[in-house]
Amino acid sequence: MPAHVARSIGPSPARAEPHDASAWFPVPDPDGLPSIEVLLDGGGIVAPAPASEAQPDDIDLPAIEASLEATLEATLEGLVSQSPARAEPHDAAAWLPLPDVEGLPSVHALLDPHPEHQAAVVAEAEAVVAEALAVAEASSAPSPARAEPHDAATWLPLPSLEELPPVTELLEEGPPAGTPPRRRRRTRFLPAPRVLGVAVLVVLTALGGAWIAQQATAPSGSQVTLVVDGTREQVRTDADSVGALLTAAHVELGQGDVVVPAAASALHDGIHVDVVRAFPVTVDINGSVRNIRTVETSADKLAKQLHLNKLTAVRNQPGRLAAGATVVYRTRVSGSLTIDDQKVTFDSPSRTVDELLQSYNVKLVGDDYAIPSPDTVLHDGDQVAVVRVGAETSKTTRPIEFDTVQQDDPTLPIGQTRVIQDGANGTMTVTYRQLVENGQKGDKQVVSEVPTVEPTPKIIGIGSYANPKWDELATCESGGRWDTVDSAPASNAFDGGLGIFRGTWKGYGGDEFAPNAGLATREQQIIVGMRIYKDLGWDPWGCANNVLHWPQWSM
Repeated sequence: MPAHVARSIGPSPARAEPHDASAWFPVPDPDGLPSIEVLLDGGGIVAPAPASEAQPDDIDLPAIEASLEATLEATLEGLVSQSPARAEPHDAAAWLPLPDVEGLPSVHALLDPHPEHQAAVVAEAEAVVAEALAVAEASSAPSPARAEPHDAATWLPLPSLEELPPVTELLEEGPPAGTPPRRRRRTRFLPAPRVLGVAVLVVLTALGGAWIAQQATAPSGSQVTLVVDGTREQVRTDADSVGALLTAAHVELGQGDVVVPAAASALHDGIHVDVVRAFPVTVDINGSVRNIRTVETSADKLAKQLHLNKLTAVRNQPGRLAAGATVVYRTRVSGSLTIDDQKVTFDSPSRTVDELLQSYNVKLVGDDYAIPSPDTVLHDGDQVAVVRVGAETSKTTRPIEFDTVQQDDPTLPIGQTRVIQDGANGTMTVTYRQLVENGQKGDKQVVSEVPTVEPTPKIIGIGSYANPKWDELATCESGGRWDTVDSAPASNAFDGGLGIFRGTWKGYGGDEFAPNAGLATREQQIIVGMRIYKDLGWDPWGCANNVLHWPQWSM
């Protein structure tokens, strides 16, 4: 639309307040509109008039336009006044004047403001936010020109020129009638904004300067302890993660190797990074034999790595796992066994009848046989019988000494114990086979040992409750691996969850538990750790000082 047409039409009365959002724009009387030629010419405008009167075509548009522009500039100058900081004359090289130092609030007042001052600041901020939201909502209110129904593809109709407001009304200055004047609220409790700003600037400058000085003098990167293949090394690195550190140090992880903490963990000063190398072991799971690599040092932990179910038990007792060890796992089966005039119920980690008979020290001698045959695979509910042929048997009994079992007792502090259950001996029935030839009896041979009465173990509760700081320290020192045994020479070896130097372990009585901390239990390591702390506090542990930042005596 040409500019002179827009000026001729002026603002639409449909934008006036109040309005009817459901109303359409009024369609003007076509007979009262100027011709296209007049609109395109731009030299004048035809005002609506009765049909009987002549239509003027010589309105002075340039004069109206000049008057509107002058009025608009005056209005804008009144609404948007220049900043007094921009007033002339001024010295462009001068700094802003400093406030009266005596009038500034103290640093303590800024760091710990009066509750009334804080409440006033919060109220002022809430009022400003509320006012801004109100302005935003008002400015984004839906236009009545978009009222429904409408055809989105059509142009808005031109308004009737008869309904346009006179130019004098458009040129009136000031806000619409009834608009309340805006006030700036000021709280008497607050210092002058300039004073407060300068005070805050002073504080931030001091703090920032101290931080910058600290950063400038501090060494870059993180100080890290890296343990690989028995070599312990202090490394300063700019790497941001454990994985990046290993890459920079050209450390490669083989199959089954583990890094503690994990490769994705972030680095920081004092952290210990241990690369634990996997070793080969042979596992037999219900007759399926294979070789694997692992870092686990016990059969129970290896079972968790292999995701074996709870019915699977260790058949042999391999002790602490090392390279070349063999671990046999069997799923427990239950049934009944009739042997040497006794019938017992078994629940045994045995795969075949032969393995079941071995667990009862049963020997088949001469023509003796078992039903079913020894190579039969057992299933739950099977009944097994041993038949003796061509010999005399005799029996005797002997006591079965009860075992003493220790179990963690989280209700007791570490170092304390209590008896949870008294032990009682059981009874073992021993069956002998004696060969008779021509009336002469030969030597007796033990052919079975069946527990008639199972022993009751003595259960001792071992206090496992400790200050949580010990587990937190172990997580930092070794990733929580209490069974860690350093492969470095004894003169430079740090073992166990707490990373206790072997010489220190021995000096504080650790030998009463194990040769090094990694072979002792968590509780035994903490007992020795408490002895060390009693004399030296947290100083012997780099993690406590550099990572966890514990005061020397903070137990």
